Amino acid sequence: MKKLVLLATLIIVAISAQARGAYFGGVVGLSLESSTKAEKYSFKTGLSVEPEIGYNITDNFAIGASVGAGFNLDGGDANTLLGITPYLRYTFFEAGPVKFFGEGAFTFDSAATEYGIDKGWGVAVRPGMLVRITSRLHLLGRMTVLRYSEAGKGENKIREGGLTISDAISLGVQINF
Repeated sequence: MKKLVLLATLIIVAISAQARGAYFGGVVGLSLESSTKAEKYSFKTGLSVEPEIGYNITDNFAIGASVGAGFNLDGGDANTLLGITPYLRYTFFEAGPVKFFGEGAFTFDSAATEYGIDKGWGVAVRPGMLVRITSRLHLLGRMTVLRYSEAGKGENKIREGGLTISDAISLGVQINF
């Protein structure tokens, strides 16, 4: 499955490099989360960088993929994350220089922790917006509102998911060719 996603990403990159509807960009994300369980307080901090490339199939549909790297600090535990996320984007509303969209994304990732390397996958629905600065340059913002993910194996397997008001907002730029 990973080879299939990698092949699909390479095809997208090859098509995008020569196509008029191609775009390149990326986002930087920051997440902050605090929680209290059984009178124990925990605080998580995360930072991610995700360059992406894609192709506008029509005025409303685009396909793309991002490759992300991140770092999470959860109390005393630190994790380094790497992942690839192909997505399909649909623009559902446009008002002047602003376009509102929704993305369906599928993620493959791995996390290096002090206990070893955990591999995982996930699916997500991510709303966002593009603000046109020039005909080629756009500001990009998005967040995850619905997700499901699995990571780890055996008794260490973690499943997470649900409808959320995300604690992580990603901001970046998109350059159209």
